[in-house]
Amino acid sequence: MTVPIEASGNRIANYRTHFENGYRVVDTRPTVGSPFWRGSHNLWSPRVGFSYNPDGAGKMVLRGGFGIFFDHLVSEFRFYTNANLPFFGNLQVNNPPFPLGLTGTGTAPVPAPQGMDYETKIPEKLQWNFSIQRQITQSSALSVAYLGAHSYNLSRVADFNIPIPSIVNGQKFFAAGLPRRNTALGGSQIVMTDAHSFYHGLQVDLTQHMSNSLRGKFSYTWSKNMDEASSITGQEALGVPATAQDPEYGRGERGLSSFDARQTFVSNFTYDLPNFAASGVAARVINGWQVSGIFTANTGEPFTALSGFSRSRSQSRSVADRPNLASSGSNNPTAGTSVGCGPIAAGEALGGPERYFDPCAFVLPEIGFYGNLGRNT
Repeated sequence: MTVPIEASGNRIANYRTHFENGYRVVDTRPTVGSPFWRGSHNLWSPRVGFSYNPDGAGKMVLRGGFGIFFDHLVSEFRFYTNANLPFFGNLQVNNPPFPLGLTGTGTAPVPAPQGMDYETKIPEKLQWNFSIQRQITQSSALSVAYLGAHSYNLSRVADFNIPIPSIVNGQKFFAAGLPRRNTALGGSQIVMTDAHSFYHGLQVDLTQHMSNSLRGKFSYTWSKNMDEASSITGQEALGVPATAQDPEYGRGERGLSSFDARQTFVSNFTYDLPNFAASGVAARVINGWQVSGIFTANTGEPFTALSGFSRSRSQSRSVADRPNLASSGSNNPTAGTSVGCGPIAAGEALGGPERYFDPCAFVLPEIGFYGNLGRNT
């Protein structure tokens, strides 16, 4: 998985970062030309599995496996480095004259850098499974399986040109009017590959041949998927910002994945329609037909409660501030009744279309501080 290059020369630009006093700072000028990032080429991906019939009769099978898998980095550099200097720039003309607006005096806004971390790694997943399959009757079989996975080097986006905070009572605090780390630049979007994900799932399958013509399968999965970043753009995962609240504390983003569906049930059937007495072309047209269907149901996916504005004053390019959890509030207030606040009466039922969740469970943190509510609760 080689690092992408620009075919016509070095018309690519990447804002790299460096460290000053322990903080990551965006370079003032972009790095033009290859390499985009250092590159990873030692991608060893073994796979191993086994299948064992303990009773010798072929009615029960134990299976297991382990593998290492890698992903492609496709959207990151295409989406986050296509608007960098010196090949892309904005010009702002104030009070443009009519009808030739561009003849007015223009000013270039402060650059808004985008970049890929030079130490970018290829996303990697360790996956393992173990299953027991047992024949119940001559026409049915039951399978119970465990599937686990740990992924790392996953992509996340962060703004590393926010001000350097002070520490007040063990928490980061942004005073009003703090300068950015690099005053020559505006808010940044830097792609890092340091996020993790964790998956554990129990899968139960029942396969049943009701007759020679009718077959069915019923599958149930009970699982939990956690990560520190589910997407790099808002379109990839709804209900959660694509950036971290605190760019320096990726572990603070660890929570339910935006794709976590705790329970999933899937059933399907196939039925061979009866054949009719016919021959030739007619037999080929009216015979051999099959009817099939699939039914799927799953629990809902999580989303993140946001403050809706930069309460922390972090000046992040993409606001991801979360509120505090109220002392008497639940971080998942979708059942029971509201604790009441403002125009919302105490005791109002939750979980319905009128009041799906209780906003009274959340309160704004003090100005200048991040909220303590978790992501995707």
